This record gives sequence, structure tokens and C-alpha cells, in this order.
Amino acid sequence: PSCRGRPATSAIEWAAGQHAELDSAVLRGFCSGADLAVVRTFHPENIAFRDTLSTCGYGIYGSGYVDTLRVLDSQFASDTTSYGYGVYVGNGAGYVGLRNVTADYVYYPVYAYNVDSLDVAQSHFTNSYYQGIYAYSTSPHTLGVRLSQNRIAGTRSGAGVYLNGVRGVATDHNYFGAVSNDGLDVYG
Repeated sequence: PSCRGRPATSAIEWAAGQHAELDSAVLRGFCSGADLAVVRTFHPENIAFRDTLSTCGYGIYGSGYVDTLRVLDSQFASDTTSYGYGVYVGNGAGYVGLRNVTADYVYYPVYAYNVDSLDVAQSHFTNSYYQGIYAYSTSPHTLGVRLSQNRIAGTRSGAGVYLNGVRGVATDHNYFGAVSNDGLDVYG
């Protein structure tokens, strides 16, 4: 199914709940594809977030704390103007995982704030305006990160991946091409 919306709205908003799943859909023309105000676990799979990023902002908007956010086989795409965020976690999460996710022409494909564990694998982020992956923890040495078999290319400002507040980083077969700064910046 496909949903088309207005720029000032969310396609789906979870205001309360334990577990939410979204499978095989196209969300187009919304301010945010999925707004996670209060949900403990969210699992989108095979979702295309289209034009949500060019209108005002977010493919997935984690406005509240999320225990587990797991994104599989999904796409985030804007037009060629690089607006918005693919996955935005602004109030913390226990675990954020992306596998086989693509993002093209967004400010930040992944923006994670106060996340305990970030796992990104087999994903492709191209033509982002800032970092392909930005993760920051206000408490030092609390962020655990695993990056495996990703391709990050064409960032226009900053490193391909920026990590701050890190307790540990594991990387495996990642490609950083044509980034405007370092491929990977890590700070404790």
C-alpha cells in the first residue's frame, strides 16, 4: 500500500504502545513517515519513505525514548536538494539497528542522540549533506557501535561517520568514498 499526505502531518504516529510493526508500504509527502512519541519497540521492514524528507523533515522521527528501533530493507529518499533525516532518534534509545537500508539526498541518513547501541550493516548512504551516520552520547563512554559492510559516499560536509561518547566501535568492510572530511571520526 501507498499513503500520500500533507507536508505538516505524520503518516503514522504512535502515541502509546509496547510494540509496533510496519511492513511493505510507501509513505510519501508527509512531514514524518513515522513519529514514535511513545512506543517501546518499532520494527519497520520494506518501507519506502519518499518525499517526506523534502517537505520538512523525518523518515522516522523518534521524539520519545525507544527501547528498540530496528529498520530492515527500507529506503529514505528526497529529491536532489538534501533535506531532512532518514532515521532520527532525539531522546535516546537502547538499541538502534539498520540492515540493508538506503538513503539518498538527506541531511543525515542516521542521527542518533543518547543511544546505548547502534548497529548499521549492509546499508548505503549517498549524497548526504552532513554525516552519513551521526551518533552522540552526552554521557562519555556509553555508546557502543558496530558498522559492517556499509557504503557511505558523497557527503558534502563533515565526516562520513561521526561518533562521540563512544565506549567501543567495531568496523568490518566499510567503504567511505568522496567524503568531504574524514571517513570515520571517533571521540570518547
